[in-house]
Parts: sequence; C-alpha cells; structure tokens
Amino acid sequence: MSVRGCVLQPEFVAMAKSDSAKKTSQVKAARDGSTRQLAAVATNEGHQYGFPRDRAYETQRTRHTLRERQAEQELQVMHRLNAAFILGYHGCSASVAEQLFSGAHTFKSSDNDYDWLGPGIYFWQANPRRALQFAAEKRARAAAEWNAEVVGAAIDLGLCLDLSTEAGMIELRAAYDLFRATMEVAGEPLPSNTGGPDRLLRRLDCAVVRQLHAIREEAGLPPVDTVRGVFVEGWPIYRGSGFLDKTHVQICVCNPSAIRGVFRVPQSDLDVI
Repeated sequence: MSVRGCVLQPEFVAMAKSDSAKKTSQVKAARDGSTRQLAAVATNEGHQYGFPRDRAYETQRTRHTLRERQAEQELQVMHRLNAAFILGYHGCSASVAEQLFSGAHTFKSSDNDYDWLGPGIYFWQANPRRALQFAAEKRARAAAEWNAEVVGAAIDLGLCLDLSTEAGMIELRAAYDLFRATMEVAGEPLPSNTGGPDRLLRRLDCAVVRQLHAIREEAGLPPVDTVRGVFVEGWPIYRGSGFLDKTHVQICVCNPSAIRGVFRVPQSDLDVI
C-alpha cells in the first residue's frame, strides 16, 4: 500500500469486498428475525419501569420505526461503505506514537460522556495538521512537556454510521426520540451540549449515539464499526465567508480491527502550504 497516494493493494480490496458480503448477509438475517423480539423487549421494559400502557405502546412504536429504518438504510448505505478505506490521523505524544508504530501499544479508546461521536478511537480524516494542532493544544492545557506527534492510520470504515448522510441522520434522530421518551418517563432532564459556540462538550450527542449502539445490540444487529461526522466550527476564513477555519471530518472507530495499519506522517504533509 502506498500511503501518500492511498493506493490499496488488491488483497485489501478483496478483504473489504468479502467483509461487505458477510455483513450484508448478517444484516438481512437480523432484519428477518428481530422485529418481533424488539417489540417484546419494548413492551416488557415499559411494564418493568411502570410505563403507562400508552407510553409502552409509544416506546414500542418508536422502536419498530427505528428498526424498519435501520434495516433498509443498512442494506442501502452502510454495507456499501465496507469497501471504503480512508486515511485518519491521531494526535498524541511522541512517546505514545513510537509505541503505536512499533506495535508495543494499541490505540486507547475514549469513553468520556462528552465525546462528540460516542465512545471509540478518534481520528481526523485527511487532516494531519489538525491532528498535530489538537495534540499541541492538549499538551498546553495539561502544561506538559512532551512533544506532540501524529500517527497516520489506514481505516476500513466497514459498517459505518455516516452522519454526513441522510440515512445516518434518520437513524440518529430515531435514537434520540427513544432516548428522550425514556428520560421523560424516568423524570430526568436531557443532557445538553455546552462549551461555547462550538459546543465542545457534547453530552447530548454522546448520549444519543450510545443509545443507538444499545438499540442495535438489543435488536441483535451487527455493531457499528465506525462513526463519521462533519463538524463546522471556528471563524469565517474571510469576511462574509460561509467556510469556517476549523471545519473538519472526525472518524470514531468503535471496532479496533477496522484500523488496518499505521504509518509515519511525512513532514511535508505537516508543513503549512
């Protein structure tokens, strides 16, 4: 594989196609067998927590709707992304980077309640300079003395919850509907996204993504391998511009095996043009 040019060897492509066929079969099986199970679980949960009958029905109906949307969108959108390899960039300390390059250490999954795309290993897509900047900012906040470094990775998106697509938004909105109904019945307030205009602490979004993962697990659906999101943040790059200077694409890897390999980022890719 040529990392600079992102040229994948035939075995990578064949592997991706094989995985795609396998996961398509799994999704079809889940779609055929889990709808009744999902309805039963919804009804049982409703009575277990003392839901009124109409609330249990509402919860069941919401889950049915989500399940139908998921089955169709997974077949039409998600499995198609199995053949998509992207280059991601992870900012960290130089010592951690060397351990990752040597194989002595694996990527550490983030599990904060404010993570933008839920729990997982975070990468900046096609943006090594931003990854380096992030590491440097983290060092400054901690008043640490380590050097910032970037680790590049070839990532197979696999079964991807792509929040840059309508299909991904439909799934996430349905998960929010169920999460909101559950919190209302429990008498608990919804978490919120806070942290200034860019909403740096995204507790609501994180909770909704976690809800989506839980729904899939409960329904017997294949787990999501990666989550992708586009984030518009920062300041306009010129007066009247609709483009903001910190807009970026983040990849959250939920399944570590989606990381096919790591590489050192050439200095030329980090230099300011």
